[in-house]
Amino acid sequence: MTVTREEFVKLEERVHVIETWAGPGQLEAHSENLTALRRDVKAIRSTTEGLGRRVANLADGQAKLVAQVANLEDGQAKLITRVANLEEGQSKLIFQVANLEDGQAKLAAQVGDLQAGQANLTTRVDDLSAKVDDLYTKVDNLQASVSDLQSGQAGLALQVDNLQAGQLSMAAYQKTLAAQQEMLNTRLDAVATQIGDLTQLVKTALSF
Repeated sequence: MTVTREEFVKLEERVHVIETWAGPGQLEAHSENLTALRRDVKAIRSTTEGLGRRVANLADGQAKLVAQVANLEDGQAKLITRVANLEEGQSKLIFQVANLEDGQAKLAAQVGDLQAGQANLTTRVDDLSAKVDDLYTKVDNLQASVSDLQSGQAGLALQVDNLQAGQLSMAAYQKTLAAQQEMLNTRLDAVATQIGDLTQLVKTALSF
């Protein structure tokens, strides 16, 4: 039961009346006033106790609310820390992505250089193949020349045999034939040397 200010003022007036008019003939009124006063005091005490409990409940609720606010502030601080960590991680990730893109660009440039080098190497191989074919042609020509020289040598040898068979005594002619034969041998040696050099060039070209 809640006591208003007006009721409390009326109670004070009734107590004042009891104090003023208490005396002979006023015992019953005094008794009734005391009974009403006790009821009012009991009501006030009950209201005060209720208010005390409400104040205690409010204090407990306030303490819980303060604890919740503290927890919220702590959670907010942790959340701010996590956001800062996420932002830092995002910055590192952006930096790593930039490095990857830079590495990819460098790799693409290196691939381009390799492709250009491969094209250059292919051109050089084609040139070497053409040179090898030319060397093979020259070797064939030299072999044909050697065959011709060998045929000429055989013809000269046949002539020498014919001259010797005919018992020619011309010493000067024999010396001339011997000189020609020596010349032919020298030419054959030179041709053989050239063939060896060309063969070595072909092997060197094929080794590339």
